[in-house]
Amino acid sequence: MSDWAIPFVVLSCEQLWEPKKESVFGRTRNYIHRCRKQKMFEPKRKEVKRLNKKIAVFCLGLILFFCFAAPVMAASPKKIPAALGTTNVITDETEAKRVENPNGIVHVWGAERTADAVLTIGTGAAAKVFTGGEVLVNLDYIIYPDMTTTMHYHKFVITFPVQTNLPNGGSFEGVNTWSAQMTTTPPYIDLTTFDVHFILQGSGDFEGYTLHFDRDPDKATVSWILIH
Repeated sequence: MSDWAIPFVVLSCEQLWEPKKESVFGRTRNYIHRCRKQKMFEPKRKEVKRLNKKIAVFCLGLILFFCFAAPVMAASPKKIPAALGTTNVITDETEAKRVENPNGIVHVWGAERTADAVLTIGTGAAAKVFTGGEVLVNLDYIIYPDMTTTMHYHKFVITFPVQTNLPNGGSFEGVNTWSAQMTTTPPYIDLTTFDVHFILQGSGDFEGYTLHFDRDPDKATVSWILIH
């Protein structure tokens, strides 16, 4: 290659790698393309903005709910003193099953006990007295050789008829457990050893009520109603 051709080759290579200048037509075409592309994505940007607003409103609603509604939902049940009295207690063991084990332990089940009940809720002038209650108890108990007895499953139902402050009637139901020392003379139980505990759930007009009853030996009976 002659010496005069070298500058031509170099110049040609420089021209080859040199960026081409965009024509006026090319710049106009690219500008229109960018505008179209921007318009194509503009609705999506607006949709994202609307979605963000909805999320913000939803989060604000949750904050208000937990600030105001949650404390109401978590409110503690109202505790009111109550007294349950029973009379005319009758025990029927005609259908009862009785098994005496070789070790002297006697198991009795299938017996029924009935009674009349009066329930007082509250104290003083605000107290409400419910009368005419009928108690039905399914007895299942054990008598040990030393004459102690344990009611290990004692289904308890108290039903009250329609009356003042009880337009539809209501009832309480649950399980009573108790133990005591038996005697050979009426009432056949040493009341100083009487240990009774039960929790009964209300239904009917007593829906949302829970009746608690605790009696420990040589202590005063404590009973109350929880209103949920």
